[in-house]
Amino acid sequence: MKTFFGALLTVYRDTWRYARALPLVFAAMIAVEFTQHLIELHLGFFAASDTVRAAAGTAPLRAVFGCFKMLSIFAVGFFAIRYYATGDAAFARSPDRAAIKVFAPVLLVEMLLFGIVFAAVLGITDKHISQLVTSVAGIGQILLEPLLFAWYVSAALGGQDPGPLGSAKRVGWYFLWGALLTLLARIPFNFAHAGLHIWARGHSDAVVLAAMALDAVVVGFLAGLLGAIQYRVADHVARVRSQPVAGGADALAVGA
Repeated sequence: MKTFFGALLTVYRDTWRYARALPLVFAAMIAVEFTQHLIELHLGFFAASDTVRAAAGTAPLRAVFGCFKMLSIFAVGFFAIRYYATGDAAFARSPDRAAIKVFAPVLLVEMLLFGIVFAAVLGITDKHISQLVTSVAGIGQILLEPLLFAWYVSAALGGQDPGPLGSAKRVGWYFLWGALLTLLARIPFNFAHAGLHIWARGHSDAVVLAAMALDAVVVGFLAGLLGAIQYRVADHVARVRSQPVAGGADALAVGA
């Protein structure tokens, strides 16, 4: 229990460290998120009318840019993990070709998992059913994705071992530890993110933009937090198993 709450505090410290050590990565994520809000404002996503908001929420432009935003979040995780593992900002922001190559499948899988959650609500017109399906799919992702965290982290450090199946085997029942850490660590960020969106509805464009500027900063931190959770879960499991965080000929020697 002490180890778990220690990890919970550590992921928050990690997130703050990432924002300070990798300011351009942090700022880029903020810019991407704020750009999405500009698109949403143009589409009427913050209108007082439920009908207008619903139409804006399913607009193709928002969906396409939303996919780009999620890809950006996962990319931030790549840089952040490299920093968390080494404390070296120069190393984190200068990945070699091998690390990029082995991390590319991770991006593909992360986008696929996001796509499954997104596709689950396509064609559902009832608002309450849509929210229920989104919640179930999202919780399912949070519960199961920790099985892949060892793979995510190893790949970010240039390691080929473990792969996805090896990661699931290594993490084992510790996926529950990882899922609980994910759920608890995200609570303040999720509440702030959702609360700002709800509060902004029906306000003037200037007020919406101010609220969404703050929200963009929240998401900038959230992107680093997700990487911190992945790294701390993988690191905890590696220590328990007495194994390196990353394995393979090209892997960085961390957490042996």
